Amino acid sequence: MTSLASVGVGRTGRSGTTGKDGNGLDSGVGTGAQPFSIAEVSEVVIRPAAVDVGDLNVQFPDTLLWKRRWVEVDGAGFIVLKPIEQGGVAKTAGKLNVKRYHLSEFREPFAPDLERQEMPDSVILDFKDGRTVQLSCGSVAEQRGVLRCK
Repeated sequence: MTSLASVGVGRTGRSGTTGKDGNGLDSGVGTGAQPFSIAEVSEVVIRPAAVDVGDLNVQFPDTLLWKRRWVEVDGAGFIVLKPIEQGGVAKTAGKLNVKRYHLSEFREPFAPDLERQEMPDSVILDFKDGRTVQLSCGSVAEQRGVLRCK
């Protein structure tokens, strides 16, 4: 399976060669490369836009302590948890304080039943390895919004 990204990477190494046709495309002349058509590309890689989830209480799996964090999902599919200073998201927080987890590490997020829920309006993110991150939203509406981000 070939993606546009892998095709583009293969072609960018030769972009400075003289084998370009009048349209600026690499014709492969003098490079030994075979020309390709768009029909040959079977998969297009599209990155989703980043999503700001918001200011939430987060229970980390390693300490089980609740901490206030700015939560976002970046375009590469990582859940990013950033510390919050008094005036907003910490701009100077070192990478040591920022936690990043890829969405592929988690099972499907869900709203816990009352026995498992530690704080109201929570969303549970279970890792595939058994650990858990719990997010506490400020309201039922926020909880629904977080669950729609899945």
